[in-house]
Amino acid sequence: MTLFLSLLIAHLVADFMQPASLVKWTKRSVYGLLVHVLAYTLLSAIVLVGYDLWYVWLGFLAITHFLIDRTKYHLSDRLKGYETHLFLADQTLHVIALGIVLFFLKPGTIALSDTSAFIQMITPYKIYLPYIAGYISLTFAVSILVFETDRTYGLRHGATAPRMIVTFKERAQGMIERTVGLTLLLFNNLFFLFPLAFIASILVLYKRWSTNTGWRRTITIEFTVGWFFTLAIASILRLFIFFS
Repeated sequence: MTLFLSLLIAHLVADFMQPASLVKWTKRSVYGLLVHVLAYTLLSAIVLVGYDLWYVWLGFLAITHFLIDRTKYHLSDRLKGYETHLFLADQTLHVIALGIVLFFLKPGTIALSDTSAFIQMITPYKIYLPYIAGYISLTFAVSILVFETDRTYGLRHGATAPRMIVTFKERAQGMIERTVGLTLLLFNNLFFLFPLAFIASILVLYKRWSTNTGWRRTITIEFTVGWFFTLAIASILRLFIFFS
């Protein structure tokens, strides 16, 4: 689990915490995609170097990441209105690739001394890895999912012009709300305050419901998707706590 979560965090950082300028370059040019894959490969190398045949599995992750992303960008030009589906398929395939590496390395069957220096260093703090993965997923990854869902709806209904990327500023409120909401859910004595984390979105929707329909749709998607994934990730982390 430590290896998988470490690789997953490396993937989340490379895929969702990259600069907006690199995201735009990645979507428009194969050279940008290569730079993105290089960043992903370097982060994964930190986790893998030291395992038996680590370079083989690193190469596997780099090649599959490139092919999956390249295919997604190719299909996105042909399948307008399916941005959410492509996003979910893309992330599912990336996680499957990590699972394949995990399956062949069989980390649970080897001594800690045969792992990478990074895994040896992080093992005493492995209990924090699910939380790191959870918070990154809930803030940055869910922000992109909200954006792609908004684009999907807009393109299908002709309600918005297609856009390439989403900026941090546009998603700051949702990210803060989900972070606070997840934190409240993880505290036994504060979980009932969870709805208060989204009070800003609730009040804005109530007061300005009759305004611009495109804006209203975006806030509604942000709010509903935010609630769902905050509850889902909190449940997963709760299960982790229970079985640890």
